[in-house]
Amino acid sequence: MDEAQDRLTRAHARLTGLRRHCDAEGASENLGGVAMFQAKYVEEFHDALDHLASCGFNVEEFRVKPEHLMGIYVDRALFLAKLDSVLTYFEIVTTPAERPKPQLGFHGPTR
Repeated sequence: MDEAQDRLTRAHARLTGLRRHCDAEGASENLGGVAMFQAKYVEEFHDALDHLASCGFNVEEFRVKPEHLMGIYVDRALFLAKLDSVLTYFEIVTTPAERPKPQLGFHGPTR
């Protein structure tokens, strides 16, 4: 495995591990009625995105913007949406051509 493939594999492992941990932990705090995660998860998320960027993937839009951090917390729903989005993107762009890619969009009933 070359260096780029190794970084890509490690990024995927970190992202899926982070997602599983977030599922297991649930919201760590509840501030003002909004479920929150500690911002340390955002740092780990951004480190994994840096691995993807070093492999040539444009992942800037998946980053949590500084204005979305509330001190040492981040909104749970926003963070999980960003994490799920990058995992979906990763799945689509890394699916080999011989395997069918996940179907995108909405499809009406067939007649």
